[in-house]
This record gives sequence, structure tokens and C-alpha cells, in this order.
Amino acid sequence: MSNNVKIFDINYFSYLDKPAVYASKGYFALSPIDVFPDFQGQVRVNSLLMLFCLEGTIHVTLHEQPLELSSGMCLMVPPNSLVSHVIASKDCVSTLIGYSLEIVSKMLAGSQKAWELFAQLTQKPLIYNDQRYLQDRLKTFLNILRYRTRNNDQYLEELSYHLFAALFFDIINDIHVPHATHPTADSTAKNRYRAGFIYKKFLLLVSEDDGEHRSVAYYADKLYISPKYLSKIVKSYTGKPAQRIILEHVVERIKVELKYTEHPMKRISEQFHFENYPSFCKFVKTHLGVTAQEYRSGEKPKVGPFSR
Repeated sequence: MSNNVKIFDINYFSYLDKPAVYASKGYFALSPIDVFPDFQGQVRVNSLLMLFCLEGTIHVTLHEQPLELSSGMCLMVPPNSLVSHVIASKDCVSTLIGYSLEIVSKMLAGSQKAWELFAQLTQKPLIYNDQRYLQDRLKTFLNILRYRTRNNDQYLEELSYHLFAALFFDIINDIHVPHATHPTADSTAKNRYRAGFIYKKFLLLVSEDDGEHRSVAYYADKLYISPKYLSKIVKSYTGKPAQRIILEHVVERIKVELKYTEHPMKRISEQFHFENYPSFCKFVKTHLGVTAQEYRSGEKPKVGPFSR
């Protein structure tokens, strides 16, 4: 596996000078996605992605599982997923839509059925649609988004939220979920739902915390469960322990501060609530393999668990 892994944090798109269609702190729409050559190689996503194949084919590996998208298909990529080996055919036309964890939580608030559907995406990420219908609804979505954002409408924030939410629910409405046929199945489904809810709530808490806390115990306390149970749930969805997910997020947030701001190192150390500046320096060196100053100067990470 290549060490050159790009990070798709929702904030990444706000730094782009010319986002394709639309980009904000809550969501983005890239169409066509070939205007962004960075969407190649291996990508770690820190948001929910919907990859639409409108024409041609796309071969992609999600969590080491090879998948093929043909015309009319949508790939739902859950947060903290590793996407790699993306190969599109020459005639491929595709669109990428992204949602922050905060927006996903807002859209699913109070809807148990929607949470259950969302939790299943880890197991069945491909959604099949009618090609013509998919093209028509995406065209409508993108045209409205382009028109309204160009005119800087007074209610742009509200309009954007409901427009993106409508597309999301329109897509997940095409997921077929078989009903349980006996009590044991009902019980299993409820347990799966509760685990899925805890997992999504954990991701939301990590995102909202913005890297200030780095212990599993802190998040377990917020969720009123034990650290061991939280790690078990997170590992069942991602294959990684909760501590790993937490540290990956912290490291990515620190990398953003170092790369895209001119804040003094000491201020960044205080922002992430390190005990002292030497502790911050040691943390960066341990996880990136280079010093904070070296990383800010453009030197690529070398060794360490998060040096990719």
C-alpha cells in the first residue's frame, strides 16, 4: 500500500480557489470530479461522500474491498473510510457530493429508520439507480445550486442545506432494507441500530471536539458507555480501535493548522490543549516523523503511525 494517502477533510474544499459548483464548511459538490486531479491514488475521507457514476465505469477499492461502479450507480463512502485504486474509464462522467459529520447528524436527527439505513452503508455501500433518472435529478440539483450560489441569495444557507438534504434522502430511499421476520432478528436489528448510533455519535463528537481531547475515556464518558465497549463498536465498523480514529483526527487537524495557517507553534500547542510546548513537539515528531517546523516548511512526513 502506498504511503501517499491524501486526506479529504471537509475543510479542504474551502481552501480551493475555484471549487467545482459549490463548497462550504458543511458540504461540497464537485462535477465533474476530473477537474480535481488530487482525487487519485489513496484517499482518507473524514466526511460522508456520495460518488455518482453517470457514464462509463469506475473501479475503486473501499476498505480493501474492490468495487465496480457502472452507469446509474452511487457509492456511499462512510466517514473515516480509506478509498484507493480509483480507476475511471475514458468515457466516465462522475459527480462527487460530500457532507460533514455535523450536517449528517442534523439530517438524521430524530429519524431512527434513517440511522438504521445509514449504519448499513458500511456493509452495502453500492446503490443502484435508473441511469436516466439519476442523471436528471443530479442535473436539477446542480443547476439549482449553481444558480443560487452565483446570485448570493439571502437564504443561501437554508436553501443549500435543504437542497443537499433532499438529494441525500432521495438517494438512500433507493436502499432496500429487508424487514425482520422473527423476534431474534428484531433484537439483532435493535442492537445493530444502537451500535450504529453510538458509532455515528462518536464520530460527531470527535469532529466537534476539533482535536482537543485525545483519550477514549473522554468520549466514552460522553456516550455513557465504557471505553472498552466504545472501542469494540468502533473497531467493528472501521477495523481500527477508537484510539486510532481519535489520533488520526487530531493529527489531521494539526497538519491543517501547520500547513494552512501562520499561527505560532506555541499557539497551536495551546489550541490542542497539550500540557506544554515540548509535549506538542514530541507528539508531532512521533506521529509524523518530522518536527512541526519541518512539516510547515514543506518537508514530507517520514516515519510514524500517521506519516502517510
